[in-house]
Amino acid sequence: MPYDYTDASKELFGIVFESKAKGFLVGMEFMAIVQGRIMYLKEGEPREEVFPDLQIHQPEYKRISHDMARRLATGGEYIDQSELDRLFDPNDPHRSKKTRILIQKLLQQLIHREPLLRTRKEPTWFGSYFFPYESGLIHHEAVEDPVPPDHPSVSAFQNKDRFRNKNRRSRPNADDLYVPKLRRYQFRDGGKLAFNFLRHDRDLERKEKISMGFKRFLGSSSNSLTKLMEVIQKVDFAKSDNTTRQDDINPIITSNWDSNTWCERFCFGIDNLLNIEVPFSKKMDMIMVWVPYCTARYQIEQAHLETGEGDTWNALCTITDDANLRKKSRDRVRSTENMLRNAYRSKFEDNAEDLPPGFDVGRLMKRVNNYSGFAIGSLALCGALNSLTGSRYFTIKNKLLSTIVAAELDSVSGAGSMALDEFIVDVLFKRHDLIIDMNLTNDGQSMLRIDSSRFENNKAALERRLVETGNARKYSDSTTIIEGVKGSK
Repeated sequence: MPYDYTDASKELFGIVFESKAKGFLVGMEFMAIVQGRIMYLKEGEPREEVFPDLQIHQPEYKRISHDMARRLATGGEYIDQSELDRLFDPNDPHRSKKTRILIQKLLQQLIHREPLLRTRKEPTWFGSYFFPYESGLIHHEAVEDPVPPDHPSVSAFQNKDRFRNKNRRSRPNADDLYVPKLRRYQFRDGGKLAFNFLRHDRDLERKEKISMGFKRFLGSSSNSLTKLMEVIQKVDFAKSDNTTRQDDINPIITSNWDSNTWCERFCFGIDNLLNIEVPFSKKMDMIMVWVPYCTARYQIEQAHLETGEGDTWNALCTITDDANLRKKSRDRVRSTENMLRNAYRSKFEDNAEDLPPGFDVGRLMKRVNNYSGFAIGSLALCGALNSLTGSRYFTIKNKLLSTIVAAELDSVSGAGSMALDEFIVDVLFKRHDLIIDMNLTNDGQSMLRIDSSRFENNKAALERRLVETGNARKYSDSTTIIEGVKGSK
């Protein structure tokens, strides 16, 4: 087989990263696998582990599509009356219509909308995802799959024409109906990688704590919304099913997997996040930030280990609107993008004889951003960059800042607070390679051109942001203490 992007990505990272499957999609895929795994074990294999060791087997999990709820949330155009009759009382059409409108309005508000992603048209039902404010909203993906009009699954349909794709009328089997089917659409293994971080965790006691933590967490939301989703789920066309051991969920273990620090950082953070005492939706919001953030940082560190560009990777985080700091930070964004591209280039050059016919390294590099751009795109959507496009620089937005504080300060063990300077050095710099203060830079020559007062302003801006978001408290003696979220033992 010719050597291409997929082979290079698997050799570099163990999975195939794709730029289109970034940010929220990584977190949603991860939560769909974790919940699906817990549901699978609850229904039939309670003795198996939630996160079995990577060398044991490929773990099965249950998949739920929520296709009916998502079709309702996006207007209900692709729903047959026979399906509605199973959900609403056909003998009282007036009341049923009012109930349907109310439910549709509710479901529309639960659809996740990414503010940084600008689209000209509304996404399709299968391109729309619920944000998991409750565990009942977690779902896998489904797509529109063709079936012949005489297929038993559509025999009860009263209006089959609305399920025909008008754009495919010129193709063979133009009369096929396009109906929901469980199959991935935009998920591209980022969530599987995060799931496998937990499987790879060498701290077995912590792994067990995380397993129990997820069971308690996902079992704690049984309110009326979850019950409503359970009712609607019974009418899903794409019925829930279990994956098989043939489904590829095990990553390829790369040569420097154990050298990457972000597997450990991810597990440490998840353990802390599961133990904080906050409402379900807030805890989920933090997990949905932590998952793509850590997988993006994993890709960057793997690329750095592959290319060996510099002794360390770090990023100047600009909290203020200082033009000089932003310029330095923009330069770091560009150098990081080039490092990711160069990691792919090195693999293409090492396998030049096996490239697809008619392709050379230069031609392959023209489309490499579709794969190398995952990390920068995910960091932007998580709040580690100011923007997804245009003039970009590293920063720490409020949601990411709160997530880092909650994930890194272990409130359960009593290490739930620290001084501001300690937080900047021990957490942001030593653990996350994020530079706030001039004294932390390893790039003395270039940074000396920037007045130290600019860094002082940057530090002061971070301090204000920590206080404003409730993550720190400033005392009368001018000391600022970072306070993690209270944990439950």
